[in-house]
Amino acid sequence: MSDESTDKLIRDAYGVVAKPDRLLQLLSLLQAEPVDQPERMEQMQGHFDRIVDLLDEIDPNIGDDFKGLASAGTDDRQKTGGAAKPQIILGIDLRIVSIDETFAAEWAAGISDRIPVWVWELDPASAKKLSWALRNGETHQPLLLRLRADRDDDNGILFVATLREAPEPLAELRAIRLRWDERSGAAFTNVLRLTETESQLARYIVDGLSIRQFAQSRDRSIGTARNQLKTLLRKLGIGSQLDLVSLYGGFHASFMAAQFSTDTADGTDNSHVFRASDGGMLPYEIHGKRDGIPLLYLHATADGALLTPRQSFAARANGFRVIAPWLPFYAGSQVPNMGLATLEDYAARVFELLDSLGVDRCPVITVRVSAPYGFAFVKKAPERFDGLVTAGAILPAISADDFAHLAFGYRAPMRLARIAPGFVKLYFAAAAAMIRKGDGAGFFKSLYGHSPADLATFDDPEVIETMRRSMQRTFQDGYNAPFQQTLLSASDWSSYCKNLARPVVMVCGEEDGLAPAEQQRAFCEKYGFELIGPLENVGSLAMHQVPRLIFDTALKLHINRS
Repeated sequence: MSDESTDKLIRDAYGVVAKPDRLLQLLSLLQAEPVDQPERMEQMQGHFDRIVDLLDEIDPNIGDDFKGLASAGTDDRQKTGGAAKPQIILGIDLRIVSIDETFAAEWAAGISDRIPVWVWELDPASAKKLSWALRNGETHQPLLLRLRADRDDDNGILFVATLREAPEPLAELRAIRLRWDERSGAAFTNVLRLTETESQLARYIVDGLSIRQFAQSRDRSIGTARNQLKTLLRKLGIGSQLDLVSLYGGFHASFMAAQFSTDTADGTDNSHVFRASDGGMLPYEIHGKRDGIPLLYLHATADGALLTPRQSFAARANGFRVIAPWLPFYAGSQVPNMGLATLEDYAARVFELLDSLGVDRCPVITVRVSAPYGFAFVKKAPERFDGLVTAGAILPAISADDFAHLAFGYRAPMRLARIAPGFVKLYFAAAAAMIRKGDGAGFFKSLYGHSPADLATFDDPEVIETMRRSMQRTFQDGYNAPFQQTLLSASDWSSYCKNLARPVVMVCGEEDGLAPAEQQRAFCEKYGFELIGPLENVGSLAMHQVPRLIFDTALKLHINRS
């Protein structure tokens, strides 16, 4: 590399100090660094360290305040006055004004083209209403629409169409990501005294399914289903399916906020600190049933050892008492080594913790980058564990080529962890500064932008609140926690996967950006593990998206060994 290109890289790196959001630009530049020629990155180490020091001097509140953490769509909401950016904008005669092609690539032929007729085939009546409203300037009443993303889409995607004038009538279409939740749905049914049929019908509508699908599922005529819908709407005192979705959405938000407060107030989340025989401290959390089946939970970076109300509910429903130790360097914990050596240090402390709690054996759940610890535990002490369930697991990295499949925000830090570990600290220092300043949307999109399911998860206020609380613990002593996690994730820890004496079940989403389905399938075949998936509408954040499935699987491992 020329001196000129090195000077530019140095300038761009220092530019992160003034504007942490330039981190993503720097990532793009570093993607091209050859890992077999590390000399330039070694020269940059001193600069990376200095940039971290400067970020700390400018923003000394590391670990204190993550109120700026918001969903991955925050930037869009700020630009549109509080509403999420529409995926589709239509003009008169249903002309395409703009479109997010990730939602409907097949029919996004180009600006000014009309939407193909087959897109509306699931809901032609709503298409006529929308077309009439645009032609006649009726811009005050939102409409609920069901559109096909492609010709083979039999379910369609549910959208809310909001009409406005600017200067001609336009319809802004936003996809509805709300889904029926078992807990809030049960409370909704109970409070409003819905019958079993009415509750199931409400669930179908909230989940974006059609009246026709509901009729088919119950072997009834479409006319009968429509009459049942009319009865339900009349009982609730509302006038449309959109009103029903809005009613449930408001109820769900209130219920989850109350549930979150209750979980915290009644001691469901209990923070503890264990002092190991080597004098080290191991902070940990207890969730779920106080006298339940013990389960060891090893967390991911952003989630921490905390659980959302939905996850806590899934744990309690399976009768678990969840023991969640913070990983090395999180929440004030320290261990002597970094990288692969940390596995041995951490295992010794966790085994002591389990002994102190009277736990003879238990299942283990790992989430994303905590997978190496789970495999190491089962390898070292199979008698202690019923088995291992991984959710969105990262896989061992044999060579730098193993990072090629990773999402943009993961790829460069993983590659550079081997040749420029100083950059990894810079990466997390800048990311923390971005999040605290409310500029975290771009950072999270670099990690999860490939997955609509993951981006939708960041629209869940209980997930955001849990991550915000977790990040305060993650960064309370600086950047060593995510730094260690990246060094370990970039390592070859495959020796811990061989000849395990306990079963391993890997839960895989079809949108997983850490380990695509085909890689997880090959990994399971190589080592004799069980694969669940790939699951539709599930990404890397599977622990948030299908917690009940994950805890159900852990319970089966426990029962099978009993």
